[in-house]
Amino acid sequence: MRPREVPRDPYEGLLEPVAERKELRRRRMFGCWAYYAEDRLVWVSAATREPWDGVLVPTEREHQAGLRRAEPALQVHPVLRKWLYLSARHPEFEAVADRLAGLIVAGDERIGVVPAMRRQPRTRRSRKERFG
Repeated sequence: MRPREVPRDPYEGLLEPVAERKELRRRRMFGCWAYYAEDRLVWVSAATREPWDGVLVPTEREHQAGLRRAEPALQVHPVLRKWLYLSARHPEFEAVADRLAGLIVAGDERIGVVPAMRRQPRTRRSRKERFG
């Protein structure tokens, strides 16, 4: 039996400028690679089919217009409309991703979201505890 091969993030190298200056944590999230700087989710790499091939930029909706003016290659993600998306097919993909990494290094508040706290699972109470 062969050990299960863990896929690699093909866009991980684009975050090198960030990793040189900030501590990044990476987690798998829905088949993607999610990167956290401090307490914020700042970058999600997706590598399957459109619209899941490129970089998702976690942001609050009020920051979308400003980020899109700064980087016209960013589009509202067609499924996760609360986030922006840079398609790997965009002709300037690497240049735009590099500028996004620079914004993360600079601590641009428009990029990143603080994930909601996970709810603790409810403990199962006995019938007697529930109904007295």
